[in-house]
Amino acid sequence: MEHLIEQDIKASKTIQKLAPYSWGGAPTYETSQRTLYQLVGHPCVYDQQGQRVDVIERPPVLHLSEADGELRLVIEPERNSGHYQSELDEVNRRVNVTHFTAAHRRIDDVIPASGLLLPSNANDRLHVLLNALTGDISVQGDTDVTDDSLIDGDTEPLLAIEPFGSSLRVRIRVEPLPSSGTFFDAGTGGSVVYVPGPTGSMSVQRNLTAENSRVQDMVMQSSVLTAHYDGRAHLVLDNTLEALELLEQAQQAGIRCLWPEDMPFRIKAQVTVKQVNLTIKSGKDWFAASGNLAVGDSEDALPLERLLQLMADQPGTRFIELGNGEFLSLSSTLKQQLDTLQAFSRPVRGDSTTLQTHPMALLALDSLIENATVKADKSWKLLRQQFPAS
Repeated sequence: MEHLIEQDIKASKTIQKLAPYSWGGAPTYETSQRTLYQLVGHPCVYDQQGQRVDVIERPPVLHLSEADGELRLVIEPERNSGHYQSELDEVNRRVNVTHFTAAHRRIDDVIPASGLLLPSNANDRLHVLLNALTGDISVQGDTDVTDDSLIDGDTEPLLAIEPFGSSLRVRIRVEPLPSSGTFFDAGTGGSVVYVPGPTGSMSVQRNLTAENSRVQDMVMQSSVLTAHYDGRAHLVLDNTLEALELLEQAQQAGIRCLWPEDMPFRIKAQVTVKQVNLTIKSGKDWFAASGNLAVGDSEDALPLERLLQLMADQPGTRFIELGNGEFLSLSSTLKQQLDTLQAFSRPVRGDSTTLQTHPMALLALDSLIENATVKADKSWKLLRQQFPAS
């Protein structure tokens, strides 16, 4: 069944077939919380009203707080029973699903639902405990058990990007301890986090206000983020072209991005007018143009006629699909100039590699002619002198 995606296949394996209640009755099928967990990241999950909801994984967190001279450890969300549980967030139209692994369940078995209370002078013992647990569960909170070891966290936001059907799911995150591989949603969560390090757990002070401020600065650098960001750390880009625009804007702005190796599409290259190579020969009433667009190495040069055909097949966008999920990003000027060239041209009969272009095109192709690498005959140069650059 080719239309099924990975989440469909995994979820289908969790559905149980129940025998009919009576002779001749039809069997019934039952789903579970595990079924919902297998739908995490599925692009097409809808509620009873037909509205799309996001299914998000929410790993359990061991939260540390201090009040009235006592330290309190509690697991969030509170575990009810079983290995999986979910919570509907109607405001944000998403379902948060938590998977309690065997390690999580062992920790939960020794921590009461109301929390584990410890005297404030038990810092040293608690620090040893947290150091042992950070490899199994994320630890964060509002206080630190060893103030002398608290380090300031990095507040720079990044974009964690993953495939979402034919589009992208984007998560705005931070990595408080650089190069640790431990990430948190930017601007939310505990102000102190415990991050596994090469020598054990390290307590990191997050500045949530600074994180939010830097998120706002990052959003202002991208028209796509500006259009979609609503204050939440998650956003989905349904339009492939918008996803490509975001990838390019992030690269140009120096925004750090994380994405899996199996991304369904990527920008192979960003190209400008300067990467066009033109050969021009004059005729009686037309001039003949041929050439290519240099894309990286010379062997990747794209013939001009092939580029124009791809543009004709994909009108209205400067992102040209080359195949196998690879796209070429044309600068706005290059796209406009190639559109003009195509409007004034037609294929030469018997020569599919050459375009027959009307001399009037000279009036609108200044940028292309002035910036491209052009090889032309003497007649063309004389013709060009009759049309001064505007």
